[in-house]
Amino acid sequence: MSSWILAVLVACNPRTGPVPEPATLSSFVALSPNNSTTPARNECWMAGRFEGTAYLQDDQLQVVIPRAWIAVTRDNDKEWAFD
Repeated sequence: MSSWILAVLVACNPRTGPVPEPATLSSFVALSPNNSTTPARNECWMAGRFEGTAYLQDDQLQVVIPRAWIAVTRDNDKEWAFD
């Protein structure tokens, strides 16, 4: 019987310690400035879009990006000099 009472007291004892702060969240969309332009033929060029959610809790930041794309072009008109 006494072990049963001890188990109830331990189970009903409130937890001590700091209570974690609730996470702050923010949705975002990051776009490159080149999304609406056509790349020049002789330049390297990059465009992209990233959609996700950032979670901040205490001193930790978690970034979740479920949708993203990136496009990169480069100049293939290079001339290689072989001596």
